[in-house]
Amino acid sequence: MLPFDLTLLAILRWVRPAAGFSWNKQLMFQFAGSLGVGVLVAGAATFYDPAEKSDPLQFLLADMLVEKRWPIDAKLHADLAEFKKGKWMVLVVRRDCEHCRELLAKHFEDPQAHRPNERTVAFIAGESKWPFMLDEIAIESSSGTSITWPGEEPFVASPAIFLI
Repeated sequence: MLPFDLTLLAILRWVRPAAGFSWNKQLMFQFAGSLGVGVLVAGAATFYDPAEKSDPLQFLLADMLVEKRWPIDAKLHADLAEFKKGKWMVLVVRRDCEHCRELLAKHFEDPQAHRPNERTVAFIAGESKWPFMLDEIAIESSSGTSITWPGEEPFVASPAIFLI
């Protein structure tokens, strides 16, 4: 945006009817000031990332967890220690979400099916306890295992799939 603004400033200065275009001290000062302010704003924007500063558990979204530790592990339930081994597809769904039900019906008709060399886990979000199933994907938990978040549980607005 800064190059566009500076180009527009130079063109407007050049085409104004009162004077021709010349590189005088005032124009150089304006150009240098605009460039300096633009560099400061761009630098500040580079170092300030609201998603990076926010709590990754506020929302359980993939882009908020990039390059961060997966927040669900054996601290929440002993069975989840298995996450340390192999490849996993993690599915997080809500019982009251139409999109979640549609995703399960369309892509996970067989609750035992999963990709070769990959294990699956499905978490049912949206309640005080999140039931989960290892190597089974369904909207109703048959395993009786669940996790309870130590603080406020993350909000899941739509189905979320993570590969870890």
